[in-house]
Parts: sequence; C-alpha cells; structure tokens
Amino acid sequence: MGLARTLLLLLRFGLLFGLAGCGAVPKVVILNDPLSGEEHLQLGLSYEARGAWDLAIVEYQAALDKGGSPSVIQGYLGNVYYAKKNYAAAEQAYRKSLRLDPRNAPILNNLASLYLIEERDLLEAERWVQQAIEVDPARKPYYLDTLAAIYLARAEYEPALAAVREAKALSPSDPLLLKQLSEQQNHVLELLEEKNSNGAAAPVESNPDGRADEEED
Repeated sequence: MGLARTLLLLLRFGLLFGLAGCGAVPKVVILNDPLSGEEHLQLGLSYEARGAWDLAIVEYQAALDKGGSPSVIQGYLGNVYYAKKNYAAAEQAYRKSLRLDPRNAPILNNLASLYLIEERDLLEAERWVQQAIEVDPARKPYYLDTLAAIYLARAEYEPALAAVREAKALSPSDPLLLKQLSEQQNHVLELLEEKNSNGAAAPVESNPDGRADEEED
C-alpha cells in the first residue's frame, strides 16, 4: 500500500500520524470536531435508543464539551448509567442535573425510581415523586406509577391501589403504561386479598357437642 493510500485511510478515520523518523513513536493528532453540541446530543439519543450505552455516553460527554445544556445532558447521562445498572454514577448525574434545575420533574421521578431499586430512603423517594407531580401534572400517570411502586415496597397496599386507579382514570394514551398499570393493579388486589385473608379472625373451636367453648366462671 502506497504512502498516499495510507494517509487517505488515516484521514478518513479522523487521525493523522506524524512520522518523525525511523523507529519513532507515531504522534496522534486529533482533527477538529466538525459536529456541534446539538449534533452530538442527537447522536447520543440515537445510540441510547439502540441500547449502545457506551457510545451514548461518549456523545453526551462531547455535547457537554461543546457547550450543551448541563442540566439536560446530565439527565440523559443519568438515564444511560441507570440502564447500565451503574446506580452510583446515575445518582451523581441526576443530582448534578437537579442542582441546575431543581424542578426537572422526569429527573425527580427517575431519582426516586433509583432509590426504589436500591430500597433506600423510600420516604424521600415519595417526596420527589410528589414534587414531580406538582410541577409536571401532564405526566402525572407516569409519576403515579412510580408512586404506587414505592407504596408497594413499603407494603402500603391501599395507597398503592389508589395511585394505580388514579393513573388509569387519567386515561394515558400510552398502551404500554396502561398494560403495566393493569398488571400492577391486579398484583395489588392479590396482595390485599392475601392480607385480608391472613388478618381474618381465627374460627372458634367447637366442643364435641357443636357448641363453642365458653370461659368457666
């Protein structure tokens, strides 16, 4: 392969190796990034949608370096780390986003979901979801779904059922959410039935003659 052909391939990959002489270590020169911050962000979203988590992280970081909105991009980074089950990194990114925009309702909800998965500080998680509902009522059914899961984790079945029924009553247009809510409602009803069954009064033992035992004077 000729030198011109070699340089052409290197340039196509965005790298140019400067050969300083025989036996010298090649020097890597990074060409100027032609993409804007928004273009890197869109690439990150595309990779995230395809489940290419590591590539999404690279693009989101590039978007940050190009001056993209930190509150937005940190939220996306948190979602990717969440998907990778790197919950410590996800929480760090979510908190960075919320420091810049404390009223970012989806991030409040996602942080609550993270706490739910780790089963820690569920009262704080509930507070975040309630705050999300307050500032973003348009997405209330989704937040109620998270809230119901938090109540379930605390074995508070009646509030969980109320949250699920309210979410269904709001008639979200998302068929996946409706299916999930229906399944969750059935699960809660089963738990309530089991709870009520276990909490029922034990039957009174009878004497051989069929009469219930009575305390002797």
